[in-house]
Amino acid sequence: MGGFTFYEKVQELKNVQSIPFVFLSGLTDEILVRTGKELGVDDYLMKPISEQTLVSTLRGKLKRFKQLKKAAENPMPAMVAA
Repeated sequence: MGGFTFYEKVQELKNVQSIPFVFLSGLTDEILVRTGKELGVDDYLMKPISEQTLVSTLRGKLKRFKQLKKAAENPMPAMVAA
């Protein structure tokens, strides 16, 4: 199974749809990168990649995931028109 098909299958599972999904590939074809992004993946990283870049990317995605999860659990009260 290819990466795009795997991503689409994972997105069918309701309990994991909000988890960040990052492709890491040695394939650098711009069409493949665009395809992944159009599918909705959170990022598409290409090899070779430094350990620091990989770790910082994953930390950023997880930070954003936690922020979105917290916001969903504690929605802001609706604004009341005066």
